[in-house]
Amino acid sequence: MKTHFELDFMGGVYASTINQNSLGAFSISVHLKDLVDQQVLQQAVNDLVKRLPYLNGRLTSTLQYEILSDPPKIVLDEIPIIFTDYYNHGQGHMLRILYGEFHIRVEVTHIMTDGRGVVSITRALMVRYFELLGIEVDKTGIIDCTKPMVSEEVENAYERFANSEPVKRKPKKPKIKAYKHEHLKTSKARIITKNFELEKIKERAKAQELSISEYMLTHIFLAIAKERDESGSIKPITSNIPVDLRSFFPTPTVRNFIGSSPNIIIQEAGEFAEISTQIRSQFEAITKSYLQGQINEFELSRKQLDSMPKWIRKLMLKFIMSQMYKETTTMFSNLGLVKFPKEIESRISYLDFDNSPIAGLPYLFSCITFGNTLTLSITATVESEEIITQIFDSL
Repeated sequence: MKTHFELDFMGGVYASTINQNSLGAFSISVHLKDLVDQQVLQQAVNDLVKRLPYLNGRLTSTLQYEILSDPPKIVLDEIPIIFTDYYNHGQGHMLRILYGEFHIRVEVTHIMTDGRGVVSITRALMVRYFELLGIEVDKTGIIDCTKPMVSEEVENAYERFANSEPVKRKPKKPKIKAYKHEHLKTSKARIITKNFELEKIKERAKAQELSISEYMLTHIFLAIAKERDESGSIKPITSNIPVDLRSFFPTPTVRNFIGSSPNIIIQEAGEFAEISTQIRSQFEAITKSYLQGQINEFELSRKQLDSMPKWIRKLMLKFIMSQMYKETTTMFSNLGLVKFPKEIESRISYLDFDNSPIAGLPYLFSCITFGNTLTLSITATVESEEIITQIFDSL
């Protein structure tokens, strides 16, 4: 068994920059109809990391990703310990499993995985948990904690799918100063979550000839535009959209394999139809060819960074992170519909997907769907409730 894994490009960036103010952490919570059995949950965690030892890792002082021998211990979700405190004062695990009376939360960072990866991890854990409770489950398409690991599940897919095409130089675009809610008073980070009926959202989106992501992002842009216009700012509103590369380059990997859209940009506020049309046309730029270019760029950057002395590499990675969201107002992440085997779906109420704050982005919007429940979580680091209220009301 491997004792160390070389981090992919995304993991390396986050490993060099993670701190109390920039965690790169995110989680999926599974809300259950029955009480959580702590003993069974811990055994399920033990079985999960035995099946996928990659999940049982920590960062060393030299930023290597090292596999640990002891599995992570489950943690009560009521204890207000942020993720960096958890791994700094424990054994260093990058995976945290928390529990409440009626929920189980799987928390990770971008050092080890991405949104689609944590979906796979959560499904595997929950299937094993219910298996240990004596429920027979159809595990088709789910990582089976009773079987040996498959090497592709921990492959560096950036490396696998990079090709020999030269990385094209991007044409220089004029730098923009994105709207950043500068006039609002900052606050301690908080996450506000609300559930919606999926069928109603789908019906309204379809009537506008929009995908669910395009429909929801239109409401987000409208709310931010209202606040921006009232503040007297004329800066453009932009949104970063993470893109699951597995949709274009199939792989079962649970490691990072994520790209991003070109920033979605709205200059002048208009009516719903006008903004949604602009968003839809910009979503069309997310093509396989565009994403192949990103994969090649990431791999080339990783190789160039690996050839540098460690102190220069760390400085470069910090610089990359500091520039990442300079021209971005917000981020919208949608994990889409998450399915579980029918034998356990009736035991789950809903899911939620939360992101830790990102420096420079006062609002983050995170969406996940289970059954007929679409859950939107908003991570905010400003005091104002206006945008949150308007989005929830309009949806």
